[in-house]
Parts: sequence; structure tokens; C-alpha cells
Amino acid sequence: MKNSELLKIREHRPISLPHYPWIMQQIWKDLLFLHYRIQFDLLRKLVPSRLELDQYNNECWISITPFKMRKVRLRVFLPIPTTYNFLELNLRTYVKHNGRPGIYFFSLDASSTIAAMVARIASLPYFRASMSIEDKNNHFNFESYRKGSAKTPADFKVDYNPHSEPFLAPEGTLNHWLVERYCLYQTTKTNKIVTIDIHHLPWKLQNANAEISTNSLIEAMGIQISPQQPIAQFAKYQKVLVWPLRFVT
Repeated sequence: MKNSELLKIREHRPISLPHYPWIMQQIWKDLLFLHYRIQFDLLRKLVPSRLELDQYNNECWISITPFKMRKVRLRVFLPIPTTYNFLELNLRTYVKHNGRPGIYFFSLDASSTIAAMVARIASLPYFRASMSIEDKNNHFNFESYRKGSAKTPADFKVDYNPHSEPFLAPEGTLNHWLVERYCLYQTTKTNKIVTIDIHHLPWKLQNANAEISTNSLIEAMGIQISPQQPIAQFAKYQKVLVWPLRFVT
């Protein structure tokens, strides 16, 4: 699908499309969502006070998402080697600012050093990690080991595969609430709030099997959550347009 056609499909968005030009294109492939409940009081300590914690039926959630980042490029530049294709692993939660729903990232691990360095300039908490993924007939083995974290490991290893037909999450359901997010919020070192908008088609999800053998991402933040089986879902492909960072009040 051409970007001009993608921009015309916007009825599914819970927030309006920005009125200024996008600056980056990305493709997300073979993405796994792992969603965990977390106590409000525990989460409140981790998220900047100027951001409201978003809840679904009075419950807070965090999510881990490993995936392939593909065909990353700025709108007016040729692709940069080592930032065109790489792996990424995100740990995020759900917030609001002035009633506008979005995502707050605790960490974004990437296999590209340049991508991590550039993203940190934009106040995003990127970390360099050694990563690998194997794909055997739609069964994936993903591994990530954050560099420079020997004292406080932030590692993750999972085997996963989809096991259902693709579906669109109905509006109002937990599945829809968890994935249909079209902006992120972060805070700068001077405690200013910045936001970045994105646009893509509605998520085509598949229920997934996920066997996690290593997961110290959450403990690396200095917390522990109650033992639980996460909601596991898979998405094969998503083309994404990204807008420039802007400050909000």
C-alpha cells in the first residue's frame, strides 16, 4: 500500500491524524505482544506524575513486544546502513495526557547502535542489545541481552508462534484497548513532556503460544509483578508512519 493511500484510512483512529507531515517510515514484522496486569500503586511509582495512568476496567497493564524492524528510513533521505533493518524489544505501559491516550516506554532495546543513539536524542529510553531471531515455519525464537547490564540484567528469551486466524479486535474490548494506540509520551531530562504520533492500519492479530525462558526486563526496573500467564498475541506485518517529536503542555 502506498503511503498516500494509508493516510486516507483513518476512521479507526481514537485520536486525530496530525496536520503536519510525517518524517519516517517503518515496517514492523513478526511482532509478539505479551500483556501483563500490574498494580496501580506499583506502576504509579514508575511513570512521571504529569502523565495519567490509563486503565481498562480499573486495571493497569504493561506489555513486552519483541519484533523485527524493517525498511526504516527518513522521508527525504536514503536508508542508512545498520538502521534499515534491525531487531527491537519494547517494555511499555498505557497512559493519557489531557485525555489523549498513548503509550509510555520504560525501555526500547535495539540491535542497531546508531538507531539507539539517535533515538536517545529524542528522549526515548533506547538501549543497545545483542539480539537474534530464528524463524522456522512461523515458529520464532527471539533472544535479547542488553549490553552493559551485567550487574542488573535486562535479558529476554521467548519461543512463540501464532495459532489462530487473523482478526481485528472489536472496539471497546481489552484487545482493542491494548493495541490501538497512536502516540507515545516521554519526559525529557528537564521534565518536559514530548509526544510522537504514528499512523498505521488497524492491527490484524492472531492468538499466540509463547514460552518465555528468560525475562529480567521488568526486574531491571527494580520491581516484581505477580506471577501470571500473559495475554499473548501475534501480528505478522504493520507499515507505520512516524511524525516528528513535539512538546506538549
